[in-house]
Amino acid sequence: MWPAPVERVAALFRAACVDGSVQELQEELASVDEASFELGCAVDQIVEPVVFVAPGGLFALALIPGGRHADAARVAAAAGLPEVQLATEDEMRVAGFDPEAMTPFAGPGVRATVMEQMLLRHDKVWVGAGTPQHVALIAPGDLQRLTHASAADLTGRR
Repeated sequence: MWPAPVERVAALFRAACVDGSVQELQEELASVDEASFELGCAVDQIVEPVVFVAPGGLFALALIPGGRHADAARVAAAAGLPEVQLATEDEMRVAGFDPEAMTPFAGPGVRATVMEQMLLRHDKVWVGAGTPQHVALIAPGDLQRLTHASAADLTGRR
């Protein structure tokens, strides 16, 4: 039996008929480089969810390849917001996220989810699955469908 946050991710996969697999790691991974080594994948196959906040308390979630940095102006434009900045941990909690166990699945306070388009180049990507020791492997097209993300150039780097 999975912990409750992980079971929510697994249930989402089942309900959407997604061919994704949830896995438990032996220990928490401290960096995307460590995760890449442990999972046997390229760094940019690891999806890092980044929460942004706009004036008025509107939130945007950006799904960024590991090792890349989201450009706030590009995220704002893709999310249809005038401007955004990185959310603090307290703001992340308000948006419905656990800063210690981020998943790419938006909390109730998120207005828009946007995805770096380069993630769609991969057959599979790794995402957080509800705790620091759980990850899931999923096709990026399925990730885009489940998160209702629009794809855009969010990093400005190729």
